[in-house]
Amino acid sequence: MRRKSLIAATIGALLWAFGTIFFFAPLYSMDISLLHSDHDAYIVNSSTAATLPITSNMTKLTPDQNLSKGLSTNELYYLETQAYEKPKLVLHVGPLKTGSTSVQLNVIRSKRFQPLLHSDNYQEIVGFEYDKFDQLMKKCLLKGSDKCDYQPFRDMENLYKDAYYNAMTRAKDATDKRPLYTLHTDEDFSILPRDEFTLGLLQKLFQQWDVHVMIFYRPLLDWLPSMYSQYRKYFVARPRDRDTPFAQTYLIERDAQMSFPQYFEDSLSKGSMRDSLATYEYYDLLRERLGLSHSSSFNETANRIQVARMYAPEGIEKEFTCNLPAAKRSCQQLVELLKQGYKFPVRNKSAALPLNLDLLIVEAWYLNVVSIKRHDAAVLLEKRMAEVNMAMKELPQSCLSQERMDWVWKRHLEAHRKFVGENIDESSMRQEFESKKHEFCSVNATAAFELDSFRLLFDACAFQSPTLLNRMLGENGDNPKWTELKCD
Repeated sequence: MRRKSLIAATIGALLWAFGTIFFFAPLYSMDISLLHSDHDAYIVNSSTAATLPITSNMTKLTPDQNLSKGLSTNELYYLETQAYEKPKLVLHVGPLKTGSTSVQLNVIRSKRFQPLLHSDNYQEIVGFEYDKFDQLMKKCLLKGSDKCDYQPFRDMENLYKDAYYNAMTRAKDATDKRPLYTLHTDEDFSILPRDEFTLGLLQKLFQQWDVHVMIFYRPLLDWLPSMYSQYRKYFVARPRDRDTPFAQTYLIERDAQMSFPQYFEDSLSKGSMRDSLATYEYYDLLRERLGLSHSSSFNETANRIQVARMYAPEGIEKEFTCNLPAAKRSCQQLVELLKQGYKFPVRNKSAALPLNLDLLIVEAWYLNVVSIKRHDAAVLLEKRMAEVNMAMKELPQSCLSQERMDWVWKRHLEAHRKFVGENIDESSMRQEFESKKHEFCSVNATAAFELDSFRLLFDACAFQSPTLLNRMLGENGDNPKWTELKCD
């Protein structure tokens, strides 16, 4: 009898051990960057997994059936923690076009600052950035609960489980008792759908974390033109091709590129106008769903949703680092570097794209008045307009309606009051708004070619070649302009 009891106890112990291993197996991943390049980086080892006292008991959640569809039973089990026990998570959510690339490359993933962030007890979630967010959107979030492929969400969830395990292990083992802060940065967080399904999944992902959100504020007057430049960027430029950085072929439909007013209306109709104010409202709603207070548990003087300035006097890198919770050493080192005259690299140059020029040249090709490479023609047109003292604003423009301009002004004012303060100089802001109204326009290329003075600019051999060009710049028959202008 004793032998049978001993065998049963042994089998039970083995089953418990294997169960523990399989439960914690998903928690190991190479996609958690510990922000340190030296050999003394914090390492999670399997020997601590079985004894880690993360919680006192296990609780089975009962989420909405739509949220649990496609998820295994084990994935619906979460470790229950009290508020004071929850590991600390910092989400840097952008929004788009507010300097996120500079923050990521110049600070978070910089060889100079990674060790400093590690010394401030930071780990970063990596491995779920732009392409993965794109898959999450297309395969799941945009399809809704009925047609969602949950694998991208599971991939993201597993990374958070890894980070959670690291943080809770550090809380148990660290001699100085400092928490391990987890950082996840991606501006795609700002464009997630605002619906019950997506918010439910985010609530599931973050419910076991003490969450702190960082948002950058960029005034709407600057943000809107920058967003339009980003939209046009991949029509005009080839940013990954150093040899041919601009599009030279005519592989583009005549009306493929929306004008600024068209882009604006399209963004509003689709609900994709995610400026700093909209991003703040989104994460404030998520904060309420998570049952978190307005004030941050990280810093007594900060809000849980912390808004920093993109146009901070000493640069966005300092603004981010010195507002990052508990990043004192990183901030001190950065301040010292700035005092020594250090300059961070400029990371995004979309504003320099020849957007209006490209609209004109594409129209010119369709009208057979230009037969040279596309970007070469844009450069030449800019030169010709300067020679005859013709400004772009003198050509016919397509601009926002007065109703839409009023909308922009009111939203700009509302955001500025919320993020800068009530004591603002509204008169100066209005003057700035009036001076920048032309940036909410695009050239009307069709109407421009109805002006003889503009069309005559193309009566130059420099715009012509002996043959017309097809979309791929191949020969497409004789060019009558070549003969008419006696270019031989």
